[in-house]
Amino acid sequence: MGGYLAVFTSDAEWQYVETNLLTAYTIFDTNGAWIGMTKFSWSAGSALTPDPEMKWITGEQPNHDYSAGGTSAVRKVNWFSSGEPNNQSGVEGFVHTWNKNSNLTKIYNTYTSTHPWNDVPANATVQTETWGFIVEFQQ
Repeated sequence: MGGYLAVFTSDAEWQYVETNLLTAYTIFDTNGAWIGMTKFSWSAGSALTPDPEMKWITGEQPNHDYSAGGTSAVRKVNWFSSGEPNNQSGVEGFVHTWNKNSNLTKIYNTYTSTHPWNDVPANATVQTETWGFIVEFQQ
């Protein structure tokens, strides 16, 4: 159908999608959703080595406000849950949003996100994490 997992290159874009899609539809109260951010290594071999970085699958650059700080460039994107992404057990390389009922929030400026981001393995199957996805299409 020509779509791909959605990317959010600005804080305003993420807030718009969260407000008008994730918060507006009750299915996302109990289901998380895949988004188009993944670990990527410019060198040949496994996508998870050596020490890859998180990037949008389209190659677009994020234009988020990095003034909030963080220990790495990707953590400075304001929408990850506290302590994420953490690559738990060395196998988490794909990003999803938490469901609203997870009771996790991320506050940035005056906006409170009820669907913060998290990294998980590609084969994650937990409903509350990854049973949904957000797709965008070129116009």
